[in-house]
Amino acid sequence: MNWKFIDNQDDRIKLLISALKLPTFPNELMDQEAIISEFLRDSIHKLTYIEQEEINWKNNSSVHTRKIIYLLRQQLEAVWPAKKSWQLSKVNKDDTHLFSNPLDSQFIKRRLWNLELLGEILHIGNGFWVPTPIRLIQLPDKEDIALIGGCSTKYALNISSFVSQAGLGRLINKDSISKGALQNKNLWQPYSQWVGWMPKDLSNWTEALLKQAQEKGASTIYTYDDFEIFTSFNSNHNFKSAWARAIDISGAVPNRTVLLCRTSDKRSSYFLGVFYGGQITKEFPIKDKDIISWLRIGLRRLHGRSLNGYWYGSKLKVYPPLPTSLDKIILLYSYKIKTDKETAYYVLDNYRVRVEENLKNFGYVFINR
Repeated sequence: MNWKFIDNQDDRIKLLISALKLPTFPNELMDQEAIISEFLRDSIHKLTYIEQEEINWKNNSSVHTRKIIYLLRQQLEAVWPAKKSWQLSKVNKDDTHLFSNPLDSQFIKRRLWNLELLGEILHIGNGFWVPTPIRLIQLPDKEDIALIGGCSTKYALNISSFVSQAGLGRLINKDSISKGALQNKNLWQPYSQWVGWMPKDLSNWTEALLKQAQEKGASTIYTYDDFEIFTSFNSNHNFKSAWARAIDISGAVPNRTVLLCRTSDKRSSYFLGVFYGGQITKEFPIKDKDIISWLRIGLRRLHGRSLNGYWYGSKLKVYPPLPTSLDKIILLYSYKIKTDKETAYYVLDNYRVRVEENLKNFGYVFINR
């Protein structure tokens, strides 16, 4: 048999994409995300299940981040070798800023958190991870079923004869599911349980929370020097950012309103501020990060400010940042990639409509750049 040595990184990536049965991606960042995420699934699954079966352990154990990173580098450093200091600033052909090395610890950890958000793996504390059981989730559009769980796509073929990599998530068709899996009620998870809490009606929920702040808010101890305001309201004032120092925009604050605020100190405590006659009169603390995220969206809608998603080819940037449940839905159809400059979602063309549909439900409109 004649063996061919592949000395070109692009060819090595293409070979991995083919071997893993992944779709063709339009840029290198998506190649990196898809390959490394798939290897992470497989590594964690093998380290916590297969090894234990070989030594006859009865209980599944966890695997530490350090061991995951070590194994991943062993498998993939032939594709992405450690770079020297003079190579750390690499720019892709489409001017996309690439990581210094996709196998750097911080970037592997970000992918682990994305897999956890989707529900594939679970961090149980102190750097230890376990894979989650395989679940099948009927999506609201009734067309596809999401396959969620901490195993490789190759292993998932035991349940379905065809698995489509939509983004970080995997989709299957009901016709391709084995009869045993189709009838196994323990495999099916309700969509609402997987996606988590989200307001049934965002406008009504937002108005109810503002009313609660007006009725139950405490007299404030803050002055305009102490906090910032989320600029969700319309004004002739030219807001340069989403947050502005209250003292700088005090003249632009509506006469009677409730706005999302945060303290100017390092703790950044969030609260709803009740304003009357240009002065803040009450404060209502908001401690849950997800509630804050939903409020950013709800207040912009309530005040008539647009919620925009910007497409740059396959890259989507949205603001405000998505709440956990919405982030999870979009992650099913995309790869969420964070670089030094930005956080964005990378989406294949055939799943772009589904991403837009899920965000349009909450008032987002889309602009091609």
